[in-house]
Amino acid sequence: MTAVLTIYIPTFNRPKQLLRTLEGILPQLNDKIELVISDNCSFPPVQEILGAEILQRVRIIRNRHNVGANENILRGFEVARTPWLWTLSDDDLISATAVKDIFAAIDSFSGDSLIAILKFGDEHHIVPEFTMTSIDQLPDCIGNLIFISSSVFHVDNCKEAAMVAHQYAYSMVPALMIVLIAVLKKKKAVFMRLMIAKWLRPAKDHAWSFLGFSNAILTMFEYPFPVQDRKSLYKKIKGIPYSLKRLVFIDLQHSCKRTPEAQDTRFLIRCIYAKREVLGSFPERLCIGCIRVATSISFINMVIYRFLRIIVRDSHAVQYDRTSRG
Repeated sequence: MTAVLTIYIPTFNRPKQLLRTLEGILPQLNDKIELVISDNCSFPPVQEILGAEILQRVRIIRNRHNVGANENILRGFEVARTPWLWTLSDDDLISATAVKDIFAAIDSFSGDSLIAILKFGDEHHIVPEFTMTSIDQLPDCIGNLIFISSSVFHVDNCKEAAMVAHQYAYSMVPALMIVLIAVLKKKKAVFMRLMIAKWLRPAKDHAWSFLGFSNAILTMFEYPFPVQDRKSLYKKIKGIPYSLKRLVFIDLQHSCKRTPEAQDTRFLIRCIYAKREVLGSFPERLCIGCIRVATSISFINMVIYRFLRIIVRDSHAVQYDRTSRG
């Protein structure tokens, strides 16, 4: 029987999490599914940590060097040999009926040749059930949109969108970019309340640098979205990165230090200020302009920071992360 669905698991140096995910997915496999693991140059290699029984049921691809987490996610479109692709993180908790629910959804929408993405729900965000055909319909559930394990893609209908997502992989939101570009290319994204995977908070040594993410996600706007769509998108996503209030606090905190890490952190914050100054409304641009001027004077920074520490009592400690999770 011809396979219909590729379950694609990108992974890097997380053997325990990967084995836990495989325990959840292996009992659900059938002859319509191909399971693929993309090893992003882990040490030890994934091939060496899986038993012989598992190795017989999975196709393993190993990158010659670490290509970064987002590129490794997007490689699923290159290696899939089936019409549909489920991108599954190596550390998410899988529903006991995930495969059954995915096939039921595929069967339900098989008559519509323009369907590009089936977007399932998650426990943190209420996802409305509807079919999205234009960007201004984007639901207010950005956290779900960047969650890769809730995304099932029609490979052929997402070709153009995946190409753009490769070009903007540094935005760190490949699943969101694919939804947006596919809809811009006159394809459809179907949203469902049904949940197939649950996000689990990663261990500290495997978490993203959220300050880096706050800078990276704003680079998605380098894509030439229509002006009104860009404004609408910015309003929806600006609650995901660090707020201006928190950025200012971190900025002032690190202005009191003279370490290379503090200088790097302040530089990154200024990159975020610059992007938000371009994208924001007039009041936001004016506010950021005043912030950039005020925080450029060290003595004023020290006074403001100590005053804020008394009021807020929260250090918002942030460590600059020079690496990206693979």
